[in-house]
Amino acid sequence: MTEKPLLRIITSGSVDDGKSTLIGRLLFDSKSLFQDQLDQVEQSSKKRGDEFFNLALVTDGLREERELGITIDVAYRYFTTPVRKYILADTPGHAEFTRNMITGASSADVAMLLVDARHGVVEQTRRHAYITQLLRMPHVLVCINKMDLVDFNENIFLEIKNEVEKLFANVGHGIQRHYVPISALHGDNVVESSNRIPWYTSDSLMQTLDSIEIETNRSKHPFRLPVQYLLADKLVVMGSVSSGKIKIGDEILNTRSKLFYRVESILSAGENRQFAESAESVAIGLNTFVDIERGDVFCLQNELPSIANKLNVTICWLSEASYVSGMNLIFRQAHSETSCYIHQVLNKIDISTQEYIMDNDSIEMNDIVNLEITTSANVVFDTYLENHISGCFVFIHPKNFATVAAGFIN
Repeated sequence: MTEKPLLRIITSGSVDDGKSTLIGRLLFDSKSLFQDQLDQVEQSSKKRGDEFFNLALVTDGLREERELGITIDVAYRYFTTPVRKYILADTPGHAEFTRNMITGASSADVAMLLVDARHGVVEQTRRHAYITQLLRMPHVLVCINKMDLVDFNENIFLEIKNEVEKLFANVGHGIQRHYVPISALHGDNVVESSNRIPWYTSDSLMQTLDSIEIETNRSKHPFRLPVQYLLADKLVVMGSVSSGKIKIGDEILNTRSKLFYRVESILSAGENRQFAESAESVAIGLNTFVDIERGDVFCLQNELPSIANKLNVTICWLSEASYVSGMNLIFRQAHSETSCYIHQVLNKIDISTQEYIMDNDSIEMNDIVNLEITTSANVVFDTYLENHISGCFVFIHPKNFATVAAGFIN
């Protein structure tokens, strides 16, 4: 299990397109549910008056969600196949929960975009398709669901496929699209191929997921180590390698102080190592300990990041409290913080039409906005397109320390 690769998936699409049912079907057919979970779903199904075993309730963990029959929170589920491990996030389909969808999508490798075969592409389909583009997701798996309600009509499948393709017509960073006709309620083409869809000869949904190749190794990116903790008496810095690779003997640069340090030792998971790479938590012994602080970022001399205090960014406003002009905010990136203010609201993005709106008066919850910001101290960064880890940040309210927005650097 520990050696299997991990794939993170998010479900997206409009309300009642069948996202929760699809996840329940994947978990049920892959034998990933425990008996107590099955018993709970059966009891909830009877209480709701459902005449069938409602697999959608597998992911609806909140009492409010079960009673209303909608998904509000982001529900995470875990399962495995002989090929890989999965973390699957079921996100809300309602427009007012856009922030929840973005939160779930921010760490996903694949977006499963569901489309109801009866209704085709609707407003929420467009919204969620645009968000996957905004977050530069490498793969979108379009599940054209409820094919049983249109008699598994191939022409309907092809019409919806062409309509979805138009939504991705201007994608410049190479999102790969995959299209699968399914019936989540009955399990057609979800885990096993269905003989009720003879015209479809490609892989089932699960087979497609198992075969998708994801670039999970960030070691090919430039080396970045944000300092989380220091042991000054032992000349050791600790943190998680956000990208790249480092080995004993390398000369690394502190981007703030412009001083070089030689790597004397590397400790990870209690073992001495000759090298460390992305996603590993490490303790690195240095030859000296002059001018190092929490939040500093180390890099290699030939892999320099950008450094600036004026940034062009895109954010999603998460807070129920609106942004007030002149509000001071805390810019938090990895383990560094600095105060900042919004220098200019450039525009808002209407993700239903993918058009820019010139509205500089306010920023409300779920708004996606392009901004120019100024920070008190220089920020060490890569653009989000270059490096998803060093290119993202959050805004913190300085009084109650609530996270009010999440964004990435353009």
